[in-house]
Amino acid sequence: METRTMQPLKLEDLTAQFDSIVRRYRDGGLIAYRDARYFTNDMLNLFERIERLRLFVNNDGAKKVLVHFTKKLGNLNIDDSNGEMSILLPEFKSLWMSFLNTASADVITECRKWIENNILKTEMWLVEGELWDVYNEAFNSVADLKAKLKFFDKIIECEKQSDSIRSYRIGGWACSRATVMRKLKMDNSEVKKYLADYATFTDSAFLLFDILVEESKFEEAEKCLTNLLDTHKNWPGLAEKVHAKLKEMYRATGQTEKFGDMLKTMVVAQSRMDFYKEYKDFVPKQRWKGALVELLNSITKWDFRMDVLAYENMTDELYASFCRVFSIGPSFFYFKRYGKALCPKYNAEFVKMFMEYLDGAMVRASNRKEYRNVVREAGELLKYEGGLPEVNRLKISWLSRFKNRPAMRDELEKI
Repeated sequence: METRTMQPLKLEDLTAQFDSIVRRYRDGGLIAYRDARYFTNDMLNLFERIERLRLFVNNDGAKKVLVHFTKKLGNLNIDDSNGEMSILLPEFKSLWMSFLNTASADVITECRKWIENNILKTEMWLVEGELWDVYNEAFNSVADLKAKLKFFDKIIECEKQSDSIRSYRIGGWACSRATVMRKLKMDNSEVKKYLADYATFTDSAFLLFDILVEESKFEEAEKCLTNLLDTHKNWPGLAEKVHAKLKEMYRATGQTEKFGDMLKTMVVAQSRMDFYKEYKDFVPKQRWKGALVELLNSITKWDFRMDVLAYENMTDELYASFCRVFSIGPSFFYFKRYGKALCPKYNAEFVKMFMEYLDGAMVRASNRKEYRNVVREAGELLKYEGGLPEVNRLKISWLSRFKNRPAMRDELEKI
């Protein structure tokens, strides 16, 4: 791409320079993913120069430029396959915040009103998240905070009356409204009463939980999140967030028994080794043997159970599990993951099963890519005692049995 000389920036030139960058990369209305990186880099350079030269100190003119940027970016059609906008959009938000930090009170109020009138428009879809961040973090004068209360009431009520698929956002708006109430130093009882009406929404329930914990009302806080979880049992990821908040509350408040029970629940529900290790550190050593047996009986995810057995050096139990998995359907994943834990105690049995798996995989293979995968997997068997002669035996067998596979023969030469 040709190098362009950086011209001195002036506030009145920013709109034209911004539009020029967009036109440079947009082809038929779309900025293709191959151009997205260059587009983003040019935008970042422009934003950096704006901040470095403090061009947004001018209240009135800078506001017009920023609004123009927002409209243009919000309606931008870009193939963001590489995630370039995740780099650009935080800088766009930073421009807004930098401007609002230097703007006069009148201009700040004008910006708040402009965001309120535009943030939910479909043409703002690309920058809506950043605009919400600006709206929630800025505009903190008493007058602006009171105006924000009315705005949230308006959009929440409007959403309640509609059949919009975005109704899940009510909880986020209610949470933001409650945060404004707290900034206005309204009584906690009023804030809690408001949030209770939206406690089936995650954001609102979590804020209500935090307030109850601040007030040392731990039973109410626990009930708040358990009710949320009971209401939305099938929401992906909700249990993980609820469990994490409850666990930290139990830890901070010295509820040792509940803390241990929650740790165990998280181990079983989320199948994570970091939680498992934390649980093991929590249980007294003299009780660990029994606790481990109980935990293993509770784990339903087979792979995770085998991970635990390998971690605990329970080789006999791991071998039994490995054989069960092998009988259902052998997979290279298990050979690679558990070979070191099974050997040398079960080296002979492991090598035999590995050979059986490889032979079956080669029988099913039908093209060069699949032959190459089998050869690559056979390389893993070479790491184990007795693996080399067995791989050589398989190679001779395959060359004899599959004479009409020239691509296979080529790949076998790599062994």
